[in-house]
Amino acid sequence: MKTEYLYQRARQFLSASKYNYDKEFYDISAIAVEEALYMALNAKLLDLGVNIPWYLDFEGLFRILSKYSTIKVNEKEMIKRLNEIRIKLGYSIPLELDKENVKQLIDFAEKIMEQIDQHNSA
Repeated sequence: MKTEYLYQRARQFLSASKYNYDKEFYDISAIAVEEALYMALNAKLLDLGVNIPWYLDFEGLFRILSKYSTIKVNEKEMIKRLNEIRIKLGYSIPLELDKENVKQLIDFAEKIMEQIDQHNSA
């Protein structure tokens, strides 16, 4: 599978997240940033030759990523928040995130995606 398309879509979702954040649509922004990071992580794991189980949450994705790369993530609160968004979306439960929480998620996703880009360039 060509992963460049997944990376491109991940960047587009991150851009959409920032756009919606600026428009104060924080729940939509959170959904987009969650999808951006999930897509980027899956693309990276595919690049590394990892067979990804369909049921992995963010904790599982980061655990596998750290096993097969030099990318290490210790922000447990961010991972927990991303997992909560993913679960709530699956059950159509409204998100209750404020401006600051969403900004933290965007910053976290940018940081991880930059690490993935650097790892891809190495």
